[in-house]
Amino acid sequence: MRVGRALLRIGAPARIDVALADGDELPFWGGLRVVHLPGHTLGHCGFYSEKHDLLFSGDLFASYFFNVHLPPAILNSAPELIPASLEKARRIGARFIVPQHYDVLDSQLHRRRFERLLERWERKRVAPPVV
Repeated sequence: MRVGRALLRIGAPARIDVALADGDELPFWGGLRVVHLPGHTLGHCGFYSEKHDLLFSGDLFASYFFNVHLPPAILNSAPELIPASLEKARRIGARFIVPQHYDVLDSQLHRRRFERLLERWERKRVAPPVV
């Protein structure tokens, strides 16, 4: 992340006023549960609404047209944690997903794109070594 900040000339991280922990319930939108999804950053979180069965997945993935992808490697501070975060988001099983970066506001479309991203990710992880 430091390299990304230097290249993009982004300022220092925001000061934390109130620390959030995985599983905390926030009193917004009928209740939002904090979901820790590290990888993009160590403290990256999403928010799950049980009432609406919707996961705001933050920067876990981007969903643009036919280019659904993880954040660029240079912008991830803990990429080794991304696989577990992808699986955690999958286990939540939200009917709807809204990522931070998207083309149209269609949470069912983003859910389908997320599933395709997971399928590609799994095929890549189990692919035989190239000799």
